[in-house]
Amino acid sequence: MQYSFNGTNWNIISTQEDRVEIDITNKQRVYFKNLGTSLQYKYYDSNYNSDVWGFKGFYFYSDNSDNTFKVGGPLSSLAVMGDYSYSNLFSRDRKLTDASELILPEDTAEGCYEQMFQECISLVNAPALPATTLANKCYSSMFYGCTNLVNAPELPATTLAEDCYNAMFYGCTSLVNIPSILPVTTLA
Repeated sequence: MQYSFNGTNWNIISTQEDRVEIDITNKQRVYFKNLGTSLQYKYYDSNYNSDVWGFKGFYFYSDNSDNTFKVGGPLSSLAVMGDYSYSNLFSRDRKLTDASELILPEDTAEGCYEQMFQECISLVNAPALPATTLANKCYSSMFYGCTNLVNAPELPATTLAEDCYNAMFYGCTSLVNIPSILPVTTLA
């Protein structure tokens, strides 16, 4: 795994390290790219008091001075979509405010996004959810407890599986806009 602040000069993250701290300063992006393996990278920042996972294509971005940050880029840059691939990815990160630039794959697997943003209490903007065929538990508790989430993402899925939307928006007490139509044609 490598990271860069400018997309040109890359720093290698050793696979032997349990934790790497990367200082995200005001208005600075941190880009990640894979070294050709399906490595995962766990990043801890003491300012955020939380663990964050990083993969090829992800970036973290802070555009203010209060240590909040945004994430974006394609999740599909992780080598394989599989069961529970991205579950708990940002769970309980209290400084994540915006995930609207995060690009989720169009396919799903069992529990792949389960609790992905659970209790991210500062999250205001969610990513788009492009999948039209959902796997068991794929979005279960995805935004559970995101008390500042105002707009629910569109839910374009036409084929649903067991528990795919279970508790997805439970505890999202600030929701104002929710999808008015669910285009579902097939239920599990």
